[in-house]
Amino acid sequence: PECANVINPITNERVVLQACAVAVGTIVSVRPGDACPCDGIIEEGQSTVDESKITGQSKPVVKYPGSYVSSGAINTGCTELVVKTTATSNNSAVARRIRVMEEAQTSGSDTEKLIDSFAKIYTPIIAFLGICMCTIGWAFGNEAGRYWTKNGLVTVAIACPCPVVISTPCTYMAALAASAQKGVLIKEGKYLEE
Repeated sequence: PECANVINPITNERVVLQACAVAVGTIVSVRPGDACPCDGIIEEGQSTVDESKITGQSKPVVKYPGSYVSSGAINTGCTELVVKTTATSNNSAVARRIRVMEEAQTSGSDTEKLIDSFAKIYTPIIAFLGICMCTIGWAFGNEAGRYWTKNGLVTVAIACPCPVVISTPCTYMAALAASAQKGVLIKEGKYLEE
């Protein structure tokens, strides 16, 4: 969530702040239907909480004083929860998982690096070969030009490295996303190969 209902411990007054401005140890209110802005421990209230976006568990979980609640968990019960934050929104469990997933998507495995280096050499060769086939034949007449242009285009279409170059990162991205949905975080694509 972008906003947090912060409770002033002295006056009990509630102030709406940006979730990123909430410090560790701050008391926040999570009303029914609201999402918890930061990781924390419930101080007051008992309610059901939907953590499906975080844990993948489809059923709401009953939370009571002393229970840990994650950032992004939605209060699905009828009771307000008063939570003492244990982490900022930028350092919450969800934020850390997002960072791990982003790092996994940007770091390449050995196979991805091999495919990239192959494509850097292979693609210009195929492009040059196709251009030569499409242009040089015209020097020997119209019939030869048409024949070699058709063959040049067929060669470029068949030898195009795009499916090979795209398939490896797509496979890793799909595997990382599928495992994350099941609650398994894989730090880098290279661990999928091992």
